[in-house]
Order: sequence, then C-alpha cells, then structure tokens
Amino acid sequence: MNKILDTVIKVEDESKKVVQDAQQKARDMKEKAEKENAARVDAARKEAASLYQNSIEKTQKEWQEKIQQTRSAQDTLYSDLLKAKHDDIEQAVDKILTQIKTPQHKTLNE
Repeated sequence: MNKILDTVIKVEDESKKVVQDAQQKARDMKEKAEKENAARVDAARKEAASLYQNSIEKTQKEWQEKIQQTRSAQDTLYSDLLKAKHDDIEQAVDKILTQIKTPQHKTLNE
C-alpha cells in the first residue's frame, strides 16, 4: 500500500512539475509576445509620426509657395496700378503746364 501511495505521490509531484514548467513556458511566451507587440506598436507610432511630420512640412511648403505667388501677383498689380496712376498724373500735369504756359485769355484773343 505504501508503494502505491509513494507512486501516486511521485506521479502527482511529476504532474505538478510538468504543470509548473508549462505555466512558465506560457508566461515566457506571453512576455515575448508582449515585447514583440510593444516593439511593433512603437515602430508603427514612429512611422506614423514621421509621415505626419512629412505631411505637415509638405503642406507648409505648398502654402508658402502659394503665399509667395500671391504676394508676387499683388506686387505686379500694385506696380501696374502705380504705373497707370503715374501716367494719369503725368497727363494732368501736362494739361496744367499747358494752361499755365498759355493762359486762357491769350487763346481767346488770338
């Protein structure tokens, strides 16, 4: 009877060791999987941040170019406006100078 009990206890102890080993292997596998997953998530976050930063820089560059084009167009418009107004002023000055040089009474009497 003692032999049977010893055998049962031995089998039970071996079963406990097998279960403990299996549990340890499961914990190790879980830990390894979590580390791998964390590394993947970190890599994905870094890639997303890089893509986001590149997108921001690209958009910023495009808008800077658009602003520069708009400023250039405004400068051209202002330049054209100033030239047109300058021509108008020159014409007005010419008329005034003509009237000063030849007064109205001289033109009527001649």
